[in-house]
Amino acid sequence: MEDAVERVPADVQLASYLAYNALFVPTASALIRLAAPFNAKLKRGLKERAHVWSRLETSASTLQGCVWVHAASAGEVEQARPLLRALRARYPETATLLTVFSPSGYDHAVSRAECDHVEYLPYDTPGATRRMIDLLKPRALVFISFDCWPNLVWAARRANVPAVLLNANFHRRSGRLRPGVSGFYRGVFDCLSTIGCIADDDRSRFANDLGVRTPITVTGDMRVDQVVHRHEQNAQAPSQLAATATSYIALGSIWPQDEAVVLEPALEAVTTRPDWGIVAAPHEPHASALERLEHAFDQRGLPHVRLSRFMGNSSDARNIVIDSVGVLAEVYRATSITYVGGGFSSGVHNVIEPAVTGQPILFGPRNHNAHEAARLVERGAAYELANAASARKHLARLMDDEPARRHSGDAARAYVLEQRGAGSHNQALLDRYLG
Repeated sequence: MEDAVERVPADVQLASYLAYNALFVPTASALIRLAAPFNAKLKRGLKERAHVWSRLETSASTLQGCVWVHAASAGEVEQARPLLRALRARYPETATLLTVFSPSGYDHAVSRAECDHVEYLPYDTPGATRRMIDLLKPRALVFISFDCWPNLVWAARRANVPAVLLNANFHRRSGRLRPGVSGFYRGVFDCLSTIGCIADDDRSRFANDLGVRTPITVTGDMRVDQVVHRHEQNAQAPSQLAATATSYIALGSIWPQDEAVVLEPALEAVTTRPDWGIVAAPHEPHASALERLEHAFDQRGLPHVRLSRFMGNSSDARNIVIDSVGVLAEVYRATSITYVGGGFSSGVHNVIEPAVTGQPILFGPRNHNAHEAARLVERGAAYELANAASARKHLARLMDDEPARRHSGDAARAYVLEQRGAGSHNQALLDRYLG
């Protein structure tokens, strides 16, 4: 520990450094190893991290002097993609490394060749982070969204490597503001070179609520650039669902808590409207979730089919259960109203993806994690549901009033298109450290 203390940057509080490395890191490491035999993702992450160093050392000669981008999981990888494309175009001679924390993030990243190397981030210990910095000698280190690891920040600070946080979000109920930990997080963020926030609300919470002194700029949300990019790339691609004459309500990435509020009103609505159907996508398409949705359709006597068995304009096309992942963007291109899940559990999921297709959006009250949810409501493009009664009201109005539905959908798409440009804004912020 004495050696570690000697390597603490001068402006890092020693108490924070010791508390994190003597208490949090060993405890978290032990818990991961204890839980891994019972959790497939943790088990896989441990197994695949065992060979991180051999892979990095093999690639070190081509990665030295790289721009190193870190994203936690698949969602953050999507946010990073506009930046990775911009880096490749602007600095073609500079290698790019993308590290991720989760196996799902790793799978998502390796299937999209927009950087030179994808790797798991080693666990955040003082030794591992110093070793990474010494091995790679990066020109800059970029954290995406929130996954900002203290020892890595401190190692970069000591080595005079610019470390920046881009696409930063800071919602109003963030645990980073809790007494007892706010000072720790403030100290970590103060060791960054700069922060690029999604919106003014995020900037205010960093600067005013947490008291961060690092320069902070509002650079926009790179998720928007990526969603628009994907939508425009696929706009002319055929969709299985578009072959039907049915108008669909999408229940996108729903949890059991969402089902408890929204599913029954949606079933009631399509039961009395034969030209409407439901496309239901559970957040995780496990057998139990698929069977639960199918049972709900059976209870109403509504025909249904799983997407993997759907052959287009068939007699059971009215209601479709999504039994795979990665297809929601295609689903949204063929639906007319979307309920986005998560708003009755941990927080609403991606509302931008259906909004760009030009349809009204519904979601639950737990949407503080997505500033764009409130903006869409203000524009008349989205509606927050409090309970099943409000779900019935909004579904009936939007299904039966086509002008109102079109007006909300147009407002949703217009809002998304207005937010484009974050990729170039974040690139310009990073250019300060790469020139």
